[in-house]
Amino acid sequence: MISSSYLRLTTEREVKNLREAIDILHMKQLEYADVIRTYLSSQSTDQSEIRRITVGMFNPALDY
Repeated sequence: MISSSYLRLTTEREVKNLREAIDILHMKQLEYADVIRTYLSSQSTDQSEIRRITVGMFNPALDY
């Protein structure tokens, strides 16, 4: 028969491991969110620059 102290220790270890895994996943999620935000920001800047250049090519009077 399994003792209650053994079950308690095993459960505590499992909870500790799960908390560590969750912390790691949370940090990875924050890193990925930052990378995505940076990508979206640079993509928006690139699109604005493309629009500016395109307007200048086809309508030099509006080039800013």
